[in-house]
Amino acid sequence: MSEDTESGKSVRTTEVEEFLLNAVKVDWIIWLLSFGD
Repeated sequence: MSEDTESGKSVRTTEVEEFLLNAVKVDWIIWLLSFGD
């Protein structure tokens, strides 16, 4: 049970990290495009 909880936590953390990374990438791309224009 505890192993299951740990893996569940890491999966959630990975999803959150991926979401944040994608948000940062989008922000950076938007900034780069507006800066270029």
